[in-house]
Amino acid sequence: MKISAQTQPAPPLSPPTLGTIALPIDGIVIGAAITMATAAWGLIRWFATRSVTHTDRQFEETKRELSEIRKELGDIRADSQTLRNEVGANYVRRDDWVGFDATVNAKMDGLHRRFDQVFAMLMESKK
Repeated sequence: MKISAQTQPAPPLSPPTLGTIALPIDGIVIGAAITMATAAWGLIRWFATRSVTHTDRQFEETKRELSEIRKELGDIRADSQTLRNEVGANYVRRDDWVGFDATVNAKMDGLHRRFDQVFAMLMESKK
């Protein structure tokens, strides 16, 4: 008796079927890859749009602040011009002040000597 080894034939390598539609594995992988790429593109576009919008808002805010600073600078310049005009009328130079101070101090010293003399005379008269 001869025993022959019978091997069973391998199942056919056909794509799984769903009803009558064939779903090849490669098609699913490609479809998933396209879906993920589309989702990634959508996220990148959303982040880029959001970033540009945020940058535009910051730019507008910076422009507004700059215009406020320019207005304040104009006010400061006007105030400094007014101060320059007033200082010229009310300012005494250091050299002039030193001379004036010396004159006033000399007069005060003279008055002090006279009062000392008057007090000395009064004290002698009471004795």
